[in-house]
Amino acid sequence: MMRFFTIILIFVLLFANLANAQAVKVIPNKAKERVDIEIGGKLFISYRWDARIMRPVLLPVMTAGGGFITRGF
Repeated sequence: MMRFFTIILIFVLLFANLANAQAVKVIPNKAKERVDIEIGGKLFISYRWDARIMRPVLLPVMTAGGGFITRGF
């Protein structure tokens, strides 16, 4: 569990510069097995640990304009 929060903290710190003084929110959701990171009120990335996938993933990764960097599955 500590590793999970360490990874999230690293991503928030790395991408805080992209926010250009905008608010960065970390929104945990255990029921959906994910943590969403929003910058300026827009979804930037989701950290998911779905048991069906068998490993943690970062999906979707969004651009500042709201476009997808990763493929949609």
